[in-house]
Amino acid sequence: GLAVMDSKHVLARRDIRGEKSNLKSEGYLMGLAVVGGVTAVQTESLWLTLAIFGGGLGAWFALSLPDTLAAFKKSASEGAAAKLAAINERAQLNAQANDKQPLPSTRPLIPDAELTLNLIKARRSIFPKDFTGAKVARADVEQLLEATNWAPTHHLTQPWRFVVLEGKSKSKFEEITIDCVGKYSPADKAADAVERLRGKATKAWPLVSHYVVICMASVPASKDGKPNPEWEDLASVGCAVQNLALQACSMGIAGYWSSWQAVARNAPEMKEFLKLDAGSTCYGVFSLGYSDRADSYRGSRKPIMDKVAWMS
Repeated sequence: GLAVMDSKHVLARRDIRGEKSNLKSEGYLMGLAVVGGVTAVQTESLWLTLAIFGGGLGAWFALSLPDTLAAFKKSASEGAAAKLAAINERAQLNAQANDKQPLPSTRPLIPDAELTLNLIKARRSIFPKDFTGAKVARADVEQLLEATNWAPTHHLTQPWRFVVLEGKSKSKFEEITIDCVGKYSPADKAADAVERLRGKATKAWPLVSHYVVICMASVPASKDGKPNPEWEDLASVGCAVQNLALQACSMGIAGYWSSWQAVARNAPEMKEFLKLDAGSTCYGVFSLGYSDRADSYRGSRKPIMDKVAWMS
């Protein structure tokens, strides 16, 4: 606004000054033309006429040059001031706009609150018996694992550890599980437990694409070199598995977190097979696959305010 008006005023002053300068120059040139014409008529000498005209032109140039330079300098100065005013005005307008609008975020695009809550509510634990047997692509499994890696973690211990099993290693894991259940279960329960697992081995387990064995490592904290309290790292592992479950839900992948067989998951034979060190603990298995029955799984929860004490 103001800068534009100032610019117009500067241009107007330039026009007036230019008109005066042009009138003065035209007067000089007309005078020289009259003197040159009279001389040419009286003397009939071309060279004398040119000499008079050239001398007068040189004298005019010498006399008017300082005024011309001063006017040019003043015009350039006023033009620069007008440009500076316009720049300052744009800067002020940009500053006002930035005060009203937040700076662009460097965070990745995230779903809004409603979509996020919908995803959380849509997550289901789908039993492997309802899987189709279709295989999950390795790239998709890797994306699921990337989601686990962003769970909260005290002192950045990042204690979650995973062993992904497919193909022959998956079958070997199932065999070791059955053997350990038969070996370490109470004698009066071992036979029935083994029989039940052999039924899963022929019906449900073959429908699973991958097992993600869920483990927790004992990791010293970077702050003081001591491990976190066990419950803190265990909570981090649980959050990591929730991330996995939510990511799987968003990708249409069925999942089920099973505690697995207690006597088998941390048996010496199992730790050796999974290559777990003595300080690592297994907390179950997350089965991955696809299901065409996921929509039949209904979720229900009691109202959250039944579980909240609100104090002020």
